[in-house]
Amino acid sequence: MRLVIIMALLVSFASLPALSQRIQNVNATVINKEKVVITYDIAEAGEGQKFRLQLYASTNNFSTPLVFVTGDVGPAVTPGLRKRIEWDAKSELQDFTGEVTFEIRGEVIAPALAFADGSVGHKYKRGKSMKLKWRGGKVGESVNLELLKGGQSIFPIGTITNYGTHTFTIPKSTAKGSDYQIKLVSESGTLVSHQFIIRKKGNFLLKMLPVLVAGGAVYYLMMPTEEGPDNPDPLPEPPEPQG
Repeated sequence: MRLVIIMALLVSFASLPALSQRIQNVNATVINKEKVVITYDIAEAGEGQKFRLQLYASTNNFSTPLVFVTGDVGPAVTPGLRKRIEWDAKSELQDFTGEVTFEIRGEVIAPALAFADGSVGHKYKRGKSMKLKWRGGKVGESVNLELLKGGQSIFPIGTITNYGTHTFTIPKSTAKGSDYQIKLVSESGTLVSHQFIIRKKGNFLLKMLPVLVAGGAVYYLMMPTEEGPDNPDPLPEPPEPQG
């Protein structure tokens, strides 16, 4: 008995919301009443991102993924347009006549988290801005950032959306020291920076004042010496003795 599929155009998503938003322009077509071709686009993917996709059908109540599938499906699908999955329905179902609904289920495979080169420096001052840059993780996932000292969290920088960059101001109350680190925690993993130094903010006026005073003192002491040889000031004549 020949396999007949009456309906193969209903495609739904059972995946993370972020992935559902990126899979677009989904179409399903029956070929020779034996195979189904599903095409789709994966848009707005981050650098180096891949996707783990599986195809499910209502023929087994979506309990297990379909086996006889080829194309852009499996553990490492790259982003792009006109992606194609081909399902050999006849081999999978043998004799079947009826309506089939499909689901594409998947998850984002995120690259490993890593700070960008030079993002975390070696010395910072209290009250100054620190701009962090990193790569990896899932675009749009929540990222929690903390300032560590001696491996312990001392300041919650904040929870932000993963766009790979964030700038914050080092609290003025932070004690100076050399064992500070930045910790990044997300669904994709945990990242801790190398140790760096935080020192107190310098006072320009206090540092310059001794130099100005010293300079003034030198100028004052040298002034008579400089003017003496070039512009001698003659002493007054002593008075004539009176008899």
